[in-house]
Amino acid sequence: RLWRVADRTLVRTLSGHTAAVNTVAFSPDGRLLASGSYDSTIRFWDVATGNLVRMYNQETHGGVLSIRFSPDGRFFAYACFDFRVAVARRPTFPEGDIDFNGCVDDADLLAVLFGFGSTGSGLAEDINHDQVVDDSDLLTVLFNFGRGC
Repeated sequence: RLWRVADRTLVRTLSGHTAAVNTVAFSPDGRLLASGSYDSTIRFWDVATGNLVRMYNQETHGGVLSIRFSPDGRFFAYACFDFRVAVARRPTFPEGDIDFNGCVDDADLLAVLFGFGSTGSGLAEDINHDQVVDDSDLLTVLFNFGRGC
C-alpha cells in the first residue's frame, strides 16, 4: 500500500507479488517504486499511476531481501536470501527512454544511432540487453517515440 504520510490517507494499493513483500525503495527522482518479494521478483511501479512498469527476476532465487537505487537512479542493487548480491541497470521508463528524462525523444534516438553496432554488457543504448546495439533497440525507440513527453 502506498500512503500519503502528511494526511495519513491511502493513495493506492499495488498488487502483483505472489508472496510477502520484504523491501521497497523509491528511485531518486521519486517516479519509480521498486518492491522485492519472497516470490523472487523485483517489481517497478509508476508512483503517479500505480501501474506496473517492469518485472525483474534475474538472479533473484530464494527471494529478494533488500533493494536500493544508486544516487543517480541509473542502477539498482539488491540482495537475496541465498546470500547473492547484485547490481543491475534500472529498467527504462518508459521503454526506450535511455536518458531517463521521462520522454522517448530525439536524444534517445540519437543515442541508439550513435551507439549502433556497439557490443558489450551494460550499454545504455542496448535496450533489450542482448549485448549489442542493433535494429531491435532502434525499433524500440521508434515504436515508443513521443511516449512520456
